Amino acid sequence: MLSTMVAIACGRQSDSGAATPAATSTWELAARPSLVIGADEQRAGHELHQVVGALRMADGNIAIASYGSADVRVFDQAGSLRWRTGRSGAGPTDFNRITGLRVCGTDTLAVLQQTRISVVTASGQVVRIVSPKVGGSSPQSIGPTTCARSIWLRRAGLQMDKPGLVEQEYRLLRATANHDSVAWTFAGLTRYRTLAEGAPAFVTIPFSPVPAWALWDDRIFWTSGADGAVSFIGADGDRIQRPWTSSRREIGARERTAYEATRLRLLQKDQRYSQSVVPWDEIPLRPTHLPLASQLVADGGTRVWIRPYPASTDGLGLDNVVGIGTAPDTTARETWIVVDEQEGAIATIVLPTAFRITEVRAQEILGVWTDVDGVESVRVYGLLRPRRSRTD
Repeated sequence: MLSTMVAIACGRQSDSGAATPAATSTWELAARPSLVIGADEQRAGHELHQVVGALRMADGNIAIASYGSADVRVFDQAGSLRWRTGRSGAGPTDFNRITGLRVCGTDTLAVLQQTRISVVTASGQVVRIVSPKVGGSSPQSIGPTTCARSIWLRRAGLQMDKPGLVEQEYRLLRATANHDSVAWTFAGLTRYRTLAEGAPAFVTIPFSPVPAWALWDDRIFWTSGADGAVSFIGADGDRIQRPWTSSRREIGARERTAYEATRLRLLQKDQRYSQSVVPWDEIPLRPTHLPLASQLVADGGTRVWIRPYPASTDGLGLDNVVGIGTAPDTTARETWIVVDEQEGAIATIVLPTAFRITEVRAQEILGVWTDVDGVESVRVYGLLRPRRSRTD
């Protein structure tokens, strides 16, 4: 089994529980969304494509960032477009590969991109661009802790001189205008490097754990995806680790069939996939159990929502890619776990698999709904959190 090993760059481990606590409360979504943006493409701005961020601003408006259209749009509380800014490009007012959206101030937006962060005012004007200074391959912005500080993910270069197992190291960097420092390091995705006609080819190992992380101000939440624990890492480097589950399902015939079906679809699109997506029986060091987690969402700085590894996955993350994977099942449900920094697992909530969370607030959840035709809409649902015996 391929495992992800954690290396702490600084700080200490404050707590690590061996027992698995049971969640003490069940949370629910409201039966119907209070707002839907994108369901009516005849309305201005409602044609959404590859949404990567959606959040509510301090004035109640909804901001949406899309990778596909390389823009940011702001809608009022009735779902009417207020303004729209950006296009694909490298210019000062352009956006290059948007990866997310954050608020860094009352109503100032930070548009996260692969190699920079654009700071946008409440009126849609780009007023500043933040770029990382520390070298390294594949920079990825995680977000601003304030409008003056940011966190970046750096991926170490791959070993290119010989075949074999390749494990990339990741570094999270805290950056200000004058200083960059390594906040944390951990192992990243593991792949198997082969040689195909003299050129390198990386074999994708399906169902292998992939680290997941989230950010709230200057705090980082992290999980390996395999060990059933989540780490809360503070600005001073202190780390608290909380478990949430203890069982992992074995990979069986259903998972192998899903992988082979996706592999065949990929080969029909492009035969070059044969060098990196090999038959199941030829996968080197193939895992025996499914990962536990696939996504983290921060909630208020002291809680994190953990999405389980999707039960219907093909192992390559291509299940819902239009033209490659199968259409999303809008009737399927999955149980998320809510973990508190001090109390551990405190709640469970059942969510549709077609709904991808982008923001958790005190009384509502924002996210992206993908229908059976692959059409996206941003939805806002009320969040029902009944009181528990202990203080919520």
